[in-house]
Amino acid sequence: MAIQYAHGKGVIHRDLKPGNIMVDALGRARVMDFGIARQIESRRSVSGMIVGTPTYMPPEQATGAHTDARSDVYSLGATLYELLADRAPFLGKNVFDTIDRVVTKEPDPLPNTAEDLRTIVSKCLMKEPSRRYVTAADLAEDLRRWLEGEAILAHPPSVFYRLRKKALKWRAVILVGLAGLLVAVGVAGWAIPRWLSADRAENLKEREFAALELASPHLDQGGI
Repeated sequence: MAIQYAHGKGVIHRDLKPGNIMVDALGRARVMDFGIARQIESRRSVSGMIVGTPTYMPPEQATGAHTDARSDVYSLGATLYELLADRAPFLGKNVFDTIDRVVTKEPDPLPNTAEDLRTIVSKCLMKEPSRRYVTAADLAEDLRRWLEGEAILAHPPSVFYRLRKKALKWRAVILVGLAGLLVAVGVAGWAIPRWLSADRAENLKEREFAALELASPHLDQGGI
């Protein structure tokens, strides 16, 4: 993904938000506006100056502290939150109120969202960078796992949870197999009686023809 590529080059975006992620006609996402991006290794900051969009920035960026790749992971999580909830995770009465919420509040639970997807978003939005996904690639991997019905890495790794995920995935496979089997049985139920009926009719014709062949010499002699 684009953000992982940028991080691999040592660059963090620092202003990821829905307005900076465009989708082209082929459905491919494009990350825009690297205007305030900087090198990950850089620790330079301007005292008292906050750059970025408060609604989507992580707490460390909102307070002028050091930012790294995990800061972009937070912003990706905030963007995903808005896609799911149709609103940003934090939006105050003004810029200062929004920043206060980003730093001190927890976002409202996502409504009507699968548990694992809520867990993924929550991990992205952790206040402490150490509790988020380490890389954007890790976030992408968990999203792939969720889409494919696998156990996500962000979930507490209990044995029961992983067994349940495996059972649900195999259940889906079995249901698809059963659906195919039912279709096959239905087709067989329609075709086999007709095949047997046709076969019986053919056998009857063969027996009638054989009987006629056996009777024909007698008929010829009687005619003489």
